[in-house]
Amino acid sequence: MYRKFKSSSDKLSEFISWVESFLENFECDSVCLHHVLVSCEEMFLNICNYAYDDEIGEISVEISVHDKIFKISISDSGIKFDPVSYVNENYHPGEHIGGLGIFLTKKFMDKIEYKREDGRNNLVLYKKLEGDFNG
Repeated sequence: MYRKFKSSSDKLSEFISWVESFLENFECDSVCLHHVLVSCEEMFLNICNYAYDDEIGEISVEISVHDKIFKISISDSGIKFDPVSYVNENYHPGEHIGGLGIFLTKKFMDKIEYKREDGRNNLVLYKKLEGDFNG
């Protein structure tokens, strides 16, 4: 499933609703769903807040499930940023707020890939879906 969004925090609820609605078709317990949605929210907001400076850009998103593995590909043409290489693995609450979303995404998702290609940031998140969906 493919869709484009404006890189505006005003579009966050629409984006999250779209992902959640997609996942309703698959077995996914509430903890797994929470991990996916928090990670998607954090990556979406990073693009909204940092990729295009003060301008509104475009975020391309493709979601799928294959063999109980949820995959979300998020692409933008904003400023180059590799969250996979971002070093803040020793995040401690109370130190500073920066990096918490990336820290959580790395902890919550099973695999994260990034590459810069043709002037675009391409981020792919993977999560094994477990349990029954409890919406």
